[in-house]
Amino acid sequence: MKEIENYLAISFGTDALKDFDIIQHDEVEYSLYHISLNPKIREFVPRVSMRTYPGETTAIPRVSTAPTVLQCILGFGDIFYANAGIYGDREYDKAKLPLYHIYEMTWEQAVSPTKKYLPDIKMTDEHWLIPYSINDRIYTGNIIGTFFIYSGTFEILKDVNLHHYTYYFKINKRLQISPDIWLDKGYYCVEMRNYISGMPSYKVGKHTHITPIKEGEYLLKYNLRMTSTKKNASLK
Repeated sequence: MKEIENYLAISFGTDALKDFDIIQHDEVEYSLYHISLNPKIREFVPRVSMRTYPGETTAIPRVSTAPTVLQCILGFGDIFYANAGIYGDREYDKAKLPLYHIYEMTWEQAVSPTKKYLPDIKMTDEHWLIPYSINDRIYTGNIIGTFFIYSGTFEILKDVNLHHYTYYFKINKRLQISPDIWLDKGYYCVEMRNYISGMPSYKVGKHTHITPIKEGEYLLKYNLRMTSTKKNASLK
């Protein structure tokens, strides 16, 4: 733990140590997940993301992870816009279905910042894997599931816009989807309702509806989504 404390002190000063919780893997009962459009990541190298939340520190390279998959989705930031091709031009081919891959990370220590360094920490519960020692400059993970966005809508209200999203998941290994819910191997429809874009007050699970489905329904939605993606790409 001394190494990681020294790293944080060098990066932010000794007074900043109070703003980071150091998490030991062997002292907690949860995994850490990371989502990516890339299915071929062999090594995760800590870096500063191009999708940082307003006010989020850029002073420390990290691999951003979270204890649940829905918190990973919220922490991804522009996952909804990337799926629409607004920010995702460099990340996937529009003629193909944007399929997100769920990595279960291998780690020993992680840091959890306060809102001083990550304003939306209460919503995302991000855990950072940082390059605090020679042996922990590179991390690894295994894909344990995939998902895609099937639909997205929003309501324009007087003071706020409410977003509603429907995802379809294929899970290969039991994982934690939200703080109170674990999902076993199988297929699921996950609906995230009443999400307020950019607001860190969203409570994962409170407005999330999860329905187990058969493989046939998953494949049907997958094929429908794939067909619509190709049609939209052909119109450009």
